[in-house]
Amino acid sequence: LRLWEISTGRCVRTFEGHAGGVTSVCLSADARWALSGSSDNTLRLWELDWDYEFPGWAHWDEAARPYLETFLTLHTSYAAALSADREPMEAEIQAALTRRGGPTWSDADFQCLVDTLGCAGFGWLRPEGVRKKLNEMAANWQGPPPLPWEQ
Repeated sequence: LRLWEISTGRCVRTFEGHAGGVTSVCLSADARWALSGSSDNTLRLWELDWDYEFPGWAHWDEAARPYLETFLTLHTSYAAALSADREPMEAEIQAALTRRGGPTWSDADFQCLVDTLGCAGFGWLRPEGVRKKLNEMAANWQGPPPLPWEQ
């Protein structure tokens, strides 16, 4: 298992211990631990003991915007539902794949977003700042980009 510095493409550390190829890796929300799974049917827990400089708490970072856009898209309802009783027509399928209206979400949904941001390296964002930005984006939400047949 290798840890790469994305900005330079340099391998900064190699972790040895799996007999087979690594098939999955999960990073803890605080970036202190990595869990890897291997084709040798083992899991290994690695402590990432590098010198990490905490960027400090912040209300928002524009680099997190794509996560909020995806969240808003996934929480915008579909325009129609397909009937289970019969074969749908093409127009019905297109409508069922089209999202319309404004996004809605629960507190649990929002907490999942905050957790996702933490796992994506934005654990230093304050939830109240994320909520404020999410509400601003939702107020101006035009919906996801149009599907090919809508253009």
